[in-house]
Amino acid sequence: MLAVYPDNENSRLDALHALSIIGTKRQAEFDDVVAAVADIFECPIALVSLVDTDHQWFKACTGLDLETTPRNISFCQHTILSREPLVVPDTHCDKRFKTNPFVTGAPHIRFYAGVPLSLDGEHNLGTLCVIGDEPKWPSQQQLNQLQRMSRVVEALLKAHETSGQLNQALEQARLDKAAAMRESDLLQEITNVSGVGGWELDPSTGSLSWTDKTREIHEVDPDFTPTVEQALDFYPGESGKIITAAVESATENGTGWDLELPFRTAKGRDIWVRAVGRPIFHDGEIARFVGSFQDITHRKQQSEMVQAIFDNFPGALAYHDHDMRLLACNDAFRDFFNFPEEMIQQQLPMLDYMIYLAERGDYGPGDPETLARARYEKAYAHKKPTVMERETQDGTVMESRITPLPNGRYVISFLDITSRKTAERSLMQSEAIQRTTLECVGEGVLVLSRCGKIVSINPVGEKLLGSSEDALLGTSAHDLRMTFTFEDAGLAGFANPFVVALAEPSRLNDTVMSVEYADSPEKVWLRMDAALVAGSGGIDDGLVVITLTDITEAKSQLDTLQAIVNNMPGGLVYYDQRKRLAVCNDEFQKLLALPQEFIEEKAELSDIARYLAHRGDYGPGDPEQVLNDKLVAIQRVDPYLYERKSPDGKDLEIRGVMLPDGSIVSSFFDVSERKRLEGLSAQREQEIRRHADQVAAILANMNQGVSVFDGDARLVLWNQRYIDIFGKPEGEIYAGASLAELLQAEKDRNEFDGDIEQHVADLQDRLRSGDVVRHKFPHPNGKVIRAVHAPMPDGGWIGTHEDVTEQEQAAAKIEFAAHHDPLTGLANRTLFNTTLDETLSAAAAEGKHGHLLTIDLDHFKPVNDTFGHDTGDDLLRQVAGRLKECVRNSDLIARLGGDEFAIILAGSGSSDAIVAVIADRIVKKLNSPFRCLGHDLSVGGSIGIAAIVPGDVDPKAIVKQADTALYRAKKLGRNGFQFFQQEEEPTQVARRA
Repeated sequence: MLAVYPDNENSRLDALHALSIIGTKRQAEFDDVVAAVADIFECPIALVSLVDTDHQWFKACTGLDLETTPRNISFCQHTILSREPLVVPDTHCDKRFKTNPFVTGAPHIRFYAGVPLSLDGEHNLGTLCVIGDEPKWPSQQQLNQLQRMSRVVEALLKAHETSGQLNQALEQARLDKAAAMRESDLLQEITNVSGVGGWELDPSTGSLSWTDKTREIHEVDPDFTPTVEQALDFYPGESGKIITAAVESATENGTGWDLELPFRTAKGRDIWVRAVGRPIFHDGEIARFVGSFQDITHRKQQSEMVQAIFDNFPGALAYHDHDMRLLACNDAFRDFFNFPEEMIQQQLPMLDYMIYLAERGDYGPGDPETLARARYEKAYAHKKPTVMERETQDGTVMESRITPLPNGRYVISFLDITSRKTAERSLMQSEAIQRTTLECVGEGVLVLSRCGKIVSINPVGEKLLGSSEDALLGTSAHDLRMTFTFEDAGLAGFANPFVVALAEPSRLNDTVMSVEYADSPEKVWLRMDAALVAGSGGIDDGLVVITLTDITEAKSQLDTLQAIVNNMPGGLVYYDQRKRLAVCNDEFQKLLALPQEFIEEKAELSDIARYLAHRGDYGPGDPEQVLNDKLVAIQRVDPYLYERKSPDGKDLEIRGVMLPDGSIVSSFFDVSERKRLEGLSAQREQEIRRHADQVAAILANMNQGVSVFDGDARLVLWNQRYIDIFGKPEGEIYAGASLAELLQAEKDRNEFDGDIEQHVADLQDRLRSGDVVRHKFPHPNGKVIRAVHAPMPDGGWIGTHEDVTEQEQAAAKIEFAAHHDPLTGLANRTLFNTTLDETLSAAAAEGKHGHLLTIDLDHFKPVNDTFGHDTGDDLLRQVAGRLKECVRNSDLIARLGGDEFAIILAGSGSSDAIVAVIADRIVKKLNSPFRCLGHDLSVGGSIGIAAIVPGDVDPKAIVKQADTALYRAKKLGRNGFQFFQQEEEPTQVARRA
C-alpha cells in the first residue's frame, strides 16, 4: 500500500522533529486520555499517534501491544490530511482500508475515528484516535468528546514543548553565567596582577563602586560600600582639597584628572596613590565617571632616593630623556649655570638651556642660536659617551660628562675641576625607573623527584619553562631544551641547573642565571633557590623543591644601576632599610680597604663600622664607644658631612643621608687629590627569601583558606584567607593551637554544636586511613564553606577552605526553577506529584488525614481572547496571590497548566467542615473583581475536593476523585465547590492524573 502525504509534509516533519518527543518515555497524562477515550467509545483500542517519515509512533496506547507501525498501512496518515476528524464506521465498506493488513488480520479493525493534533493550526503532527473490532456509528456527543480530548492532548504536547524550551533556556543561562564568571575572574586576576584598581561613580544617584583591588589599597573590608564623602576623606590635608577640586571641575566641565597624591588608608598607613578619572557621556550628558586607582608608594620612594642622590652629589647633575629634555637636576646644576628657577621648572630641552647661555654671552661673540647649535651638535647630537672641558669667562674650568643610559636617557654632570684640571667621572643616575603597572604574580614552583622527574609545577613555572603542565609533568629535568648561563663563575661548567639541584640543592640558593629557549630568541633572567625535602624513607626518596623568580626587569635595572655606580667618581655605598650593604662600587672598598668577604656577604653597616672602629679609622678611644657614637651620627635623619683620615693617610670627605624609608646613601671622596668625587647609587632590591617566605607568599595570594595541622592536631601554618572565611577573632589563631581548642572557641560562640572530641577523633581516623575528607556546611556567618582535608605523611593534614556561597545560591535558584511555575512562582506539576506522593505516604505512616483541592478558573478563556495573553498572565499571577492568602504556608499550591490549580492540605483532619470554610474563602476571593493591566475583570472559580485518608496509596485515584467533584461543581453552575461522593465514578472525568 502507498503512503499519502499532506501538501506541507516537509515543514510538518520539521515541526514534529523540533518537538523532540518521539522516543520519549510514557506519561500518565497521555495514558489517562486514551483510556478515557476508549471508555467513551466503548472500544478496546485508543491511541495518541505521531506520524513520522515512514512510521507512526504511539506516545500513548491502550489495547494494543505496539509502539510503532509502518506509515503506509496506518489509518492516521489519512487523518492528518485535513483539520477535520476522520470517521470510518465500517472498514469493510471503505475501499481505502478494506484490504489493509490490520483489517484483514489482527487486530481486525472494523471501526476507526481520529482527530488530527496540531500545535500551530498549520501542521498536523499526529492523531488522537479510537479503534474497534466491530462496525460503529458514533454519536455526535462522542465525536464532540473526542475533539475535546484532542485539545487536552494538544495542551500536553504544548507543555512538553514549553518544558524543552525552558530546559534550553536554563542551560543557556548556566552557560552564560559560567562565561560571565570566567570573564569576571579574568578581570579580577588582571587587576590583582597589575596592582591597578578600578572605580565607577553614578552622579545621578551618588552610588560609588570599587573593585577588590581598590578596596585592598584602601585597606577596608571586602564588603565595604563607600560613599563619595568617605572616599574623599582618605586624602588628608591639601591632597583632599586637590582631589575634591578635580572632581568638581570634572562635574562642571566634563574634564578628567590624573593626580599623584598623599593618601591615608583605613588602617592609618600613609602612602602615595595615583588617582585617575574621566567622565562617560550619554546623549551629551555625563552618565557616569570611571577611573583607576594605584598604589605608587614604592615609585615615590625611589624618586625621593634619586633626588637625595642628586642633592648629595658634589657638583651639577642633570638627567635628560631620549630627546634631551630635562627630567631632573640638583640645585648645583641651577646654581652652577645661574639658571632662573622658572626655566628649571619648565624642564626644557638641553638646546634651549644652551641658547640661554649663548644669549647671556657664555659662548663668546656671535649669533647665540648658531653658537648654541654648534656646541649642541658637537656634544649631544651623536648621543654617545662624551667628556669635555671648557673654561668659563670667570676662569672656572668645568668638566662635562654625557653618559647615555641603557633605557635611552642621559645623565650629564658638570664638575668644577679648576684645582686639579683632572676630569672626574660624573654621576650617572636615572630617576627612579618607572615600575610597570603589572606586578609580579609570584615565583615559579617546581618539584622534582630524586631521579629528576617533574612531579609538580605551578602556572608561573610553566611560563618560565616555556611549556604547559601536561607537557612538563613526568618529563625528566635533564631533557629540558633550554640554554642556561650562570652569573656565578663557579657554576660555569654546568649546563643544566636542575642537575646541580638534584645533586646539591643548597649550592643553587640565590643563584642568578639567564635562560634562552630553543624556539625563541628571548633571554630571560631567573633567580633560583632549591631545597631538599626528605621523604618517609629519608633523603633518598625525598623531593627537590625549586623556586624560580623572573628577575629580567630587575636584572636590567640592577645592571643599569651598577653601571652608574661603577662610573661614579669616588666611593659610593647604599645600605638598605635593614642597614645591610646592598650596592657599592670598587672605589668604596678600595678607599676603606675592606676585606672582600664584607662585599660578597653583604655585611651589615654595624659590622663594617665595628671593623673600622677596631682598626682605628674613627680615631683613638674605646672602639665600642667610638662605634656607638659613629652609628648614632650616621643614622640620624639630617644629611651629614665630615672628613677623616684613612689608614694610609688619605683625607676622606664623607657625605651621607638617610632616606625616608630608613635606607642610607653614603659617598666617599679622596679630597687629598680631589679626583674621586662620590655620587649616588640606586637602590638594589634584596631578593633573598627563604623557602618559608615563599610558601607564605603563595598562601597569602590563594583564594582558598589554608590550614596545616601536625600529627598532634596542632596548627602550624595558615593564611589570612582561612581567618577571613571563618571570621576568626584576633588572637584566636596562633601557632601550636590545637584543633580541639579552636573548635571549643567556636562552640563558645555557638558556631559549632557537635562533640569536639568525637569530631577530632573521627577526622584523624579517616585521615590516617589515607582518606581525603571532604564536606560542605553552612557557617553561622551566612557563608557556605567547602572544606577538604588531605593527609600528610607525618600524620598531620592540610585543610583548604573555600567560600562557595554564591555557587550554592545559584544551585538553589536552578532547583527552584525546576519545581515551580515560571509565571506564578507556584509549584509546578513535578513538585505537585512529588508532594502528593509524600502526603499519601505520611497519611499511611502517621494516620493523618488531608484533602486535595483542584481548581479551575471560570470564564478565563474569554479574558485571553478579548484582552490578550499579557492580561491573562497578570490575572493568573493575581489568582496565585489570592490562593496564598487562603491557606497555610505549609500547604502546597500548584499551577498544573493553563487556568488549572491544585492545593494539597496536609494534616487538615478527617472533618470536611474546615476544608469547606477554606474552599468557600477561595471561591469568594476568586469571585472578587480583578484589576489587570488597566482592565476590570471578573472570573470566578470552581473547586473539586477529595479526602486523603490513611490507606490511600494511588495518587492518580485521589486526583480523579477531586476532578470528579470539580466536574460536578461546574455542572451545578460553577463558582462553587463540591466534595467527592463515593457513589460517583471518577474515571469518567479524569483529566490530570
